[in-house]
Amino acid sequence: MQSSRKEISAAISPESYAHLEEVIASGRASDLGGAVDLAVEEMRRAIRRERSEQAEPYSAEPSPEEVAEDRATMRAIRDRNPELLFDE
Repeated sequence: MQSSRKEISAAISPESYAHLEEVIASGRASDLGGAVDLAVEEMRRAIRRERSEQAEPYSAEPSPEEVAEDRATMRAIRDRNPELLFDE
């Protein structure tokens, strides 16, 4: 059975190499290839998160529709559970 892993040869900075060695020493990876895979996956995750944040900017203030929906939801829950207290 042939491995689906690709072999690479690259020169990296001493700091990057030290980080990969730390990843191996911590047990997060069993070898250098696994440490590189983990670093690449973390980088890809960060890029996806950044793209997602850029695509849907965070709004600190809810829209009037969102406020009305939240209040309606709280009223419905309070009507079914009168012992619960909500700040409005």
